Amino acid sequence: YLNIDIKYGMKILIKGISGSGKSSLMDYIAGFKINNNLFNKENYISPNNFAYSSQHPFLFKGTLIENIILDNSNFNEKKLSKIIKFLSLEKIINKNGFSTIYNPELNFLSGGESQRISIARALYSESPFILLDEPTAKLDKKTSEKILNNLPHFIKNRTLIIIMHENIIPDWIDGIVEILN
Repeated sequence: YLNIDIKYGMKILIKGISGSGKSSLMDYIAGFKINNNLFNKENYISPNNFAYSSQHPFLFKGTLIENIILDNSNFNEKKLSKIIKFLSLEKIINKNGFSTIYNPELNFLSGGESQRISIARALYSESPFILLDEPTAKLDKKTSEKILNNLPHFIKNRTLIIIMHENIIPDWIDGIVEILN
């Protein structure tokens, strides 16, 4: 039996060894999986209220900017520039340009670059809930530390649920859920 009470604005770390069910738990929280024996579907996060960056980022055929902002109607260049700098995406953007078309069949991005674009999408959104599944798994140590140390500046008054299996517990975490086998 699992009962998790997450208050709005909290930063929660879900940790555990590989294969322990962290991503499955995130899928239940997001409402991707419903099992009436395990999950009260009335309390899940509405898909309209969360931004999700999975450990297997999905990027669609379109420009790099479209893959981050999704909806052009509320484009905020200043906000986007801060996120791009924070996630060290300037090199990719400067090299390829904002209007560069990304084609999954001709993938020119590394796993870490794709992951950072997916994180940028989550941070750029106005969603009150941010779900990050292994956001630093494909990144080098220096980039990973930079993101983890500065992530609160981009989350501020939003709820964050982050999955990690590293033994890193950022000091800004409000609560920890540890999945044991």
